[in-house]
Amino acid sequence: MAALLLSCVCRAQKVKIDGIYYELRTTSSTAYVTYEGRDEKGLYVNSYTGDIVIPPTIEEKGVLYKVTDIGKGAFANTKTLKTVKLPGNLKSIEAEAFGNCEGLTSISIPMSVTSIGNLAFYKCVNLESVHFDDVASYLYLGQGAFYGCSALKEIKLPKASGMLHVIQPMTFAECRQLTTFIAQNRVDVEEKAFQNCTSLQHAGISKMGTIASNAFEGCTALDEEDKTELQSRIQDERVREIVKASYKDKKEMTKLMTKLMTKPPRPFMVDKKAEIDHIVYGIDLQKKE
Repeated sequence: MAALLLSCVCRAQKVKIDGIYYELRTTSSTAYVTYEGRDEKGLYVNSYTGDIVIPPTIEEKGVLYKVTDIGKGAFANTKTLKTVKLPGNLKSIEAEAFGNCEGLTSISIPMSVTSIGNLAFYKCVNLESVHFDDVASYLYLGQGAFYGCSALKEIKLPKASGMLHVIQPMTFAECRQLTTFIAQNRVDVEEKAFQNCTSLQHAGISKMGTIASNAFEGCTALDEEDKTELQSRIQDERVREIVKASYKDKKEMTKLMTKLMTKPPRPFMVDKKAEIDHIVYGIDLQKKE
């Protein structure tokens, strides 16, 4: 019985304050923005419209709560939400928080945010501007975080004072109007991170760390400097193993490897399998919790 009572006390409490839904964490006096509801299919239902301002704190029954997170699906599937102003003390934007927000045009990420979850801005097709505060201690970008943001033109990551950035699989995939990517720190780029960013011209590849062989698959507009750098940086481990197994003579192996690495870059091909709608890397935007 005591355990049951403790469970009830610790469970987050859902409230609506000034038109915004929150879950309250009573033990830590913190709160996170949550979704309004779900329909019969389990899809997120939110009715936000226009411009929204998330306050840094809220008060409920005389208790002050600090707003620290935008929860999973909090603004998902809204059609007429245009902008959301986030508080300066926000720590995270969770998975699918703004997924399918068709009307969202801009967002500013405060330096306090250290994590943007999987599919957080999935298919925000009218999102033109994402601004990051210039200095952050650390920033994690989840898989498919900006997947299918087809109006996005430029990304400039903040300068991190702590750990290196890692661009997760498909983070910016299908951002077909993205022309420029700027990283102020070294970044490691994982599989299909920029897949089918067909307008991407400059990515600053020379300043990047490790790069997956298909990280820029379908990026047909890369400038010559980036194309050359990309080709020289990507290492085909399968070829290397074949060469090692076939040629015991080190001099001969060195000659062949030099020849392979100095060949002109292969044409970048668009992967038709990337034309997906609701599922990215096994993560379903419509999946129930």
